Amino acid sequence: MIKRSLLFVFWLQVATAFLVVGQAFILSIGDSTQLGWVSSIPLIISSLVGGILIFLTKKSETKGNTRRFLMLTGISSASFFIYLFLHSLFYALVTITSNSIFLDVLLFLLEKTFTMGFFLLTIIVCPIAFCVGTIGSIILLIKNREKKSVKAKS
Repeated sequence: MIKRSLLFVFWLQVATAFLVVGQAFILSIGDSTQLGWVSSIPLIISSLVGGILIFLTKKSETKGNTRRFLMLTGISSASFFIYLFLHSLFYALVTITSNSIFLDVLLFLLEKTFTMGFFLLTIIVCPIAFCVGTIGSIILLIKNREKKSVKAKS
Protein backbone atom coordinates (compact mmCIF):
# COMPACT_ATOMS: atom_id res chain seq x y z
CA MET A 1 0.00 0.00 0.00
CA ILE A 2 1.26 3.45 -0.88
CA LYS A 3 1.26 6.06 1.88
CA ARG A 4 -0.63 9.31 1.45
CA SER A 5 2.54 11.39 1.78
CA LEU A 6 4.14 9.50 -1.11
CA LEU A 7 1.03 10.00 -3.25
CA PHE A 8 0.94 13.69 -2.36
CA VAL A 9 4.59 14.16 -3.34
CA PHE A 10 4.05 12.20 -6.57
CA TRP A 11 1.14 14.43 -7.62
CA LEU A 12 3.10 17.50 -6.51
CA GLN A 13 5.92 16.31 -8.76
CA VAL A 14 3.54 16.01 -11.70
CA ALA A 15 2.16 19.50 -11.00
CA THR A 16 5.62 21.08 -10.78
CA ALA A 17 6.60 19.37 -14.02
CA PHE A 18 3.61 20.96 -15.73
CA LEU A 19 4.65 24.28 -14.22
CA VAL A 20 8.17 23.91 -15.64
CA VAL A 21 6.89 22.95 -19.09
CA GLY A 22 4.34 25.77 -19.07
CA GLN A 23 6.96 28.28 -18.05
CA ALA A 24 9.28 27.08 -20.83
CA PHE A 25 6.56 27.70 -23.41
CA ILE A 26 5.71 31.10 -21.96
CA LEU A 27 9.37 32.15 -21.83
CA SER A 28 9.93 30.99 -25.41
CA ILE A 29 7.24 33.40 -26.56
CA GLY A 30 8.37 36.42 -24.52
CA ASP A 31 11.67 37.94 -23.50
CA SER A 32 13.18 35.64 -20.86
CA THR A 33 16.38 37.65 -20.42
CA GLN A 34 14.69 40.12 -18.07
CA LEU A 35 13.87 37.43 -15.50
CA GLY A 36 17.42 36.14 -14.99
CA TRP A 37 17.83 33.46 -12.33
CA VAL A 38 14.19 33.82 -11.22
CA SER A 39 13.15 31.76 -14.23
CA SER A 40 15.04 28.79 -12.72
CA ILE A 41 12.95 28.67 -9.52
CA PRO A 42 10.26 26.24 -10.82
CA LEU A 43 12.98 23.95 -12.18
CA ILE A 44 14.80 23.95 -8.85
CA ILE A 45 11.55 23.27 -6.98
CA SER A 46 10.75 20.41 -9.35
CA SER A 47 14.19 18.89 -8.80
CA LEU A 48 13.85 19.18 -5.03
CA VAL A 49 10.41 17.54 -5.12
CA GLY A 50 11.98 14.79 -7.26
CA GLY A 51 14.58 14.24 -4.55
CA ILE A 52 11.86 14.05 -1.91
CA LEU A 53 9.98 11.54 -4.09
CA ILE A 54 13.11 9.38 -4.31
CA PHE A 55 13.59 9.53 -0.53
CA LEU A 56 9.96 8.69 0.29
CA THR A 57 9.88 5.88 -2.26
CA LYS A 58 12.98 4.30 -0.72
CA LYS A 59 11.50 4.62 2.78
CA SER A 60 8.09 3.19 1.84
CA GLU A 61 7.08 -0.45 1.65
CA THR A 62 6.15 -0.07 -2.01
CA LYS A 63 7.45 -3.01 -4.05
CA GLY A 64 7.73 -4.09 -7.67
CA ASN A 65 6.93 -1.99 -10.67
CA THR A 66 5.21 0.74 -8.69
CA ARG A 67 8.45 1.37 -6.83
CA ARG A 68 10.46 1.32 -10.06
CA PHE A 69 8.17 3.80 -11.81
CA LEU A 70 8.10 6.14 -8.82
CA MET A 71 11.90 6.03 -8.61
CA LEU A 72 12.18 6.68 -12.35
CA THR A 73 9.91 9.70 -12.01
CA GLY A 74 11.91 11.14 -9.12
CA ILE A 75 15.34 10.42 -10.56
CA SER A 76 14.54 11.88 -13.96
CA SER A 77 13.15 15.03 -12.39
CA ALA A 78 16.00 15.51 -9.93
CA SER A 79 18.70 14.78 -12.51
CA PHE A 80 17.25 17.25 -15.03
CA PHE A 81 18.54 20.24 -13.07
CA ILE A 82 21.84 18.51 -12.28
CA TYR A 83 22.55 17.74 -15.94
CA LEU A 84 21.51 21.24 -16.98
CA PHE A 85 23.89 22.71 -14.40
CA LEU A 86 26.78 20.46 -15.51
CA HIS A 87 26.17 21.31 -19.18
CA SER A 88 26.32 25.02 -18.37
CA LEU A 89 29.38 24.54 -16.15
CA PHE A 90 31.43 22.84 -18.87
CA TYR A 91 30.32 25.41 -21.43
CA ALA A 92 31.38 28.22 -19.08
CA LEU A 93 34.76 26.55 -18.41
CA VAL A 94 35.49 26.37 -22.12
CA THR A 95 34.48 29.99 -22.60
CA ILE A 96 36.63 31.22 -19.71
CA THR A 97 39.74 29.24 -20.67
CA SER A 98 39.61 29.97 -24.38
CA ASN A 99 42.75 32.15 -24.15
CA SER A 100 45.06 29.36 -22.88
CA ILE A 101 46.24 27.03 -25.67
CA PHE A 102 46.74 23.89 -23.54
CA LEU A 103 43.55 24.31 -21.55
CA ASP A 104 41.68 25.31 -24.68
CA VAL A 105 42.54 22.04 -26.46
CA LEU A 106 41.89 19.91 -23.39
CA LEU A 107 38.62 21.57 -22.52
CA PHE A 108 37.55 21.64 -26.17
CA LEU A 109 37.62 17.83 -26.15
CA LEU A 110 35.88 17.72 -22.79
CA GLU A 111 33.31 20.24 -23.94
CA LYS A 112 32.40 18.28 -27.03
CA THR A 113 31.91 15.06 -25.06
CA PHE A 114 30.52 16.22 -21.72
CA THR A 115 28.55 19.22 -22.88
CA MET A 116 26.81 17.28 -25.63
CA GLY A 117 26.29 14.30 -23.34
CA PHE A 118 24.74 16.38 -20.57
CA PHE A 119 22.70 18.33 -23.10
CA LEU A 120 21.26 15.15 -24.63
CA LEU A 121 20.52 13.73 -21.18
CA THR A 122 18.77 16.96 -20.19
CA ILE A 123 16.76 17.48 -23.36
CA ILE A 124 15.96 13.93 -24.49
CA VAL A 125 16.51 11.26 -21.83
CA CYS A 126 15.15 12.98 -18.70
CA PRO A 127 11.80 14.07 -20.19
CA ILE A 128 11.20 10.64 -21.75
CA ALA A 129 12.10 8.89 -18.50
CA PHE A 130 9.83 11.26 -16.58
CA CYS A 131 6.90 10.57 -18.92
CA VAL A 132 7.44 6.81 -18.73
CA GLY A 133 7.72 6.90 -14.93
CA THR A 134 4.69 9.14 -14.51
CA ILE A 135 2.44 7.23 -16.89
CA GLY A 136 3.53 3.88 -15.47
CA SER A 137 2.93 5.08 -11.91
CA ILE A 138 -0.53 6.41 -12.76
CA ILE A 139 -1.51 3.17 -14.51
CA LEU A 140 -0.33 1.07 -11.56
CA LEU A 141 -2.07 3.36 -9.08
CA ILE A 142 -5.34 2.93 -10.99
CA LYS A 143 -4.88 -0.85 -11.11
CA ASN A 144 -4.17 -0.99 -7.38
CA ARG A 145 -7.24 1.13 -6.66
CA GLU A 146 -9.40 -1.20 -8.78
CA LYS A 147 -8.03 -4.24 -6.93
CA LYS A 148 -8.87 -2.59 -3.61
CA SER A 149 -12.44 -1.85 -4.69
CA VAL A 150 -12.96 -5.44 -5.90
CA LYS A 151 -11.65 -6.81 -2.59
CA ALA A 152 -13.86 -4.41 -0.63
CA LYS A 153 -16.97 -5.54 -2.55
CA SER A 154 -16.30 -9.25 -1.93
